[in-house]
Amino acid sequence: MGGALVSQLNDNQFLVAGFYSRVDFRPNTPDKRRRFLRVEEGTYENGVFKFRRLLNGDQTDGGLDFSSEPLVLRVSVTTYRLDLADLKRLASYARPLAGPPQLRRVFNDDPGGRV
Repeated sequence: MGGALVSQLNDNQFLVAGFYSRVDFRPNTPDKRRRFLRVEEGTYENGVFKFRRLLNGDQTDGGLDFSSEPLVLRVSVTTYRLDLADLKRLASYARPLAGPPQLRRVFNDDPGGRV
């Protein structure tokens, strides 16, 4: 059994403490997405947040995971919107690995570039 406590510090900054739980932030409109700007692990001493380490995207992309050791995180979050032009641009980057020969050679271990 676990739990979490979330407290809003200002417009886009929150204090999150928890153990055995997962916390995520979701925008209040379906056309927006959440992005963590900064997630800091630390402690509070005499009412002052003492920074310990910065969590990276691999640690926060699915939300904030708390395990058996209680953690205190100071989280800065924002939202963004993907419009149709953004989605088309992102889709244009998705290319199969079996693309043009010059691209296939980059991923091939054969020094002669044979595919």
